[in-house]
Amino acid sequence: MHMDTYTRYGFGLDFETMLSTGFGELLTRLDPLTTEAFYAFSSPQGQIIGTVFMDGIDLTLPSTHSTKGHEYLSSVNRYPAKKVHLRGFIVDEGARGGGVGKKLLDAAVSWADERGFEETHLWTFEGLMAARRLYEGMGFGLRDEERRVMWEGRELLVQHFVRGRGGLGGGAAQGGGSGVRVGDVGWSDRA
Repeated sequence: MHMDTYTRYGFGLDFETMLSTGFGELLTRLDPLTTEAFYAFSSPQGQIIGTVFMDGIDLTLPSTHSTKGHEYLSSVNRYPAKKVHLRGFIVDEGARGGGVGKKLLDAAVSWADERGFEETHLWTFEGLMAARRLYEGMGFGLRDEERRVMWEGRELLVQHFVRGRGGLGGGAAQGGGSGVRVGDVGWSDRA
């Protein structure tokens, strides 16, 4: 889904490599206390139509993002352990506008609040207005932004949003409605 969406912004191999490396590393650390994956399914097909990851570890690690547009994460290692990184939020183009993204974000921020994370951080770039409206509706506020040359040499205005614990939009997503259900994948053998 990410490549289908971001190819129109001119992203290619550099972006795809960053995604696959980052998500691969994140999936090795899934743990219901610190790092979780949330996904939305279509019904009755059961196809994944949206994802979001909550990573309570990578903001505490020394940065390994130093080349080919990964610099925007180079400053995050200064955050203490009670910060969580919202990553990989995406909804299939055909499912947008039906509440799938809101359900995913509701589930993710509720998970973070329940585990006592003080802040949820996310990085995005200017121009993704529907996503920005969802973030702001969940209580995220723009902390800072900076122009950076990123993947494939594209200059982007990178935006850093932060939501404090218990911000707007709380309440766990229960799925249902519109033939979509939201689930989570983590440490156990849940699938």
